[in-house]
Amino acid sequence: MKNVRAIRGLALTSLASLGLIAVTPAFAESQFVTTGTPTVANARLNFQVNVPRFLEFRVGSANAIIDTVVFNVAAANVGNATPVAGDITVDVALRGNGGAISLSADTSADPLNSGADTIPFSAITTNVDAGTINAPALVDGASAPVAVAVTSGTRVTNRSATWSYQFNNAAVYGAGTYAGQVVYTATMP
Repeated sequence: MKNVRAIRGLALTSLASLGLIAVTPAFAESQFVTTGTPTVANARLNFQVNVPRFLEFRVGSANAIIDTVVFNVAAANVGNATPVAGDITVDVALRGNGGAISLSADTSADPLNSGADTIPFSAITTNVDAGTINAPALVDGASAPVAVAVTSGTRVTNRSATWSYQFNNAAVYGAGTYAGQVVYTATMP
């Protein structure tokens, strides 16, 4: 019986303590002033904004598909070094907030080929038609990186561009449809 009373007493004491804790108000910084003309009281409040680090890079349409640039070489012009423009221009967007960004291009995984025949990616040049993002040169394999300068402060980049492509048509290649893919990579330190 004594044990039951002791447990009840402990439980009631614990509940009372919790009740006191629950009704104890939290105090912000305050100042109580009764003198002076004018009478002035100050209270400070800190603010903190947490901005996550991010990098966003898009080459092509905004609808999450992989665009295809097509070069249609006229039969009478095959190999005559008359450049052939690609059929579309490509929109490029680059945003990040962690410092300078570099761009590179890699064609290693999917070379420009038709069966056993290949056309070097260096036969395709990239032109910046509008905007402020220079494109890395296309080569067979990995390109040298191209630096993209920040646009605000020391870490924020918000740039866009329109790129167009041109096939140099400087050699005669076997008939066929040559397909390959370049992987552009944006890197922020």
